[in-house]
Amino acid sequence: MCPLASVGCVSPCHPLILDPSVFGMPILLKHKADEIDTGAAPLPPQPSPPPPITKCPCPNQEVVSRMFELLRTGAWRWDALRGAQLAAQEALGVMVVVMLRQQGVRREISVWELEVEDVMREMSRLVDGAGPDM
Repeated sequence: MCPLASVGCVSPCHPLILDPSVFGMPILLKHKADEIDTGAAPLPPQPSPPPPITKCPCPNQEVVSRMFELLRTGAWRWDALRGAQLAAQEALGVMVVVMLRQQGVRREISVWELEVEDVMREMSRLVDGAGPDM
């Protein structure tokens, strides 16, 4: 369905824009027109509606310049936020690597402590078994 040529701002979904099928097929309308009594008094002529007024806002350079500056500042801030997020992700990645390394060192220390305890027990048995000879 084509929008009205004189109305540039009305969307095709506007409630005033009706599909031709609402009124029936053109053939049916012709048959119905033949059935209308032609002896009735004609309707008085109605004045045509005035053409729609289209408002074309004049651009205010001050407002346009201010909006341009705001958009440019906003773009810069979004870029700064993205950079900060990437830096935080990189820092988190480094922290994860450091924490995993720390965890590995702690495991090595735990294994070392177990070995030290085993050797101390063995030494204690040797000392207890040797008795007063030492």
